[in-house]
Amino acid sequence: MASVECCVPAPHAHHTSTGVGETWGANSVYVNAPPGASKAVLLVTDVFGRMGSSIAKPEPVEESKEIIEFLNEKGVRSIGVAGFCWGAQVAVSLAKGAYVQAAVLLHPSLVTTEDIREVKVLIATLAAEIDRTSPPALIQEFEKILVSKSEVPHFVKIYPRVIHGWTVRYEVNDEKAVAEAEEAHAALLDWFGKSL
Repeated sequence: MASVECCVPAPHAHHTSTGVGETWGANSVYVNAPPGASKAVLLVTDVFGRMGSSIAKPEPVEESKEIIEFLNEKGVRSIGVAGFCWGAQVAVSLAKGAYVQAAVLLHPSLVTTEDIREVKVLIATLAAEIDRTSPPALIQEFEKILVSKSEVPHFVKIYPRVIHGWTVRYEVNDEKAVAEAEEAHAALLDWFGKSL
């Protein structure tokens, strides 16, 4: 089950969007890429989606695979997936197969140790110290499993004093909250920069 923190509306974006909404097959996607890009990162949001309304759908993994097929058709050959809260379960499902080359789980929800055992690609987990959904003890179990899988490069960090959802659900006027979210965003970008 998703954490109660996931039910708080996300803050208003404090940046200008430069991408466009498109329809790929039956999927509505937001695309922000230069022409001819050969790498991509699929962002799988929490249950509210990028516009703040619920996006809970019955087949998110299958929909993500369709989007990956469209990316491949457009010439993209190296794909990462970042899953936030509910989206982390989608990301880890894709990381079990040959769909993506790298994954990042941010304050994951619905991810189990069994899921982590099946991961086949580079994976990072950015977790919150204060999280009833995926408490630090569970994240530490994830890390133990990944350490035993030497063929799967990984990174695990539990961010101190932050709550579940801190990377996307924070008060934009709270400088400390913004800095904590930006630190995780930088780690996400760094992971994909090294992995893709």
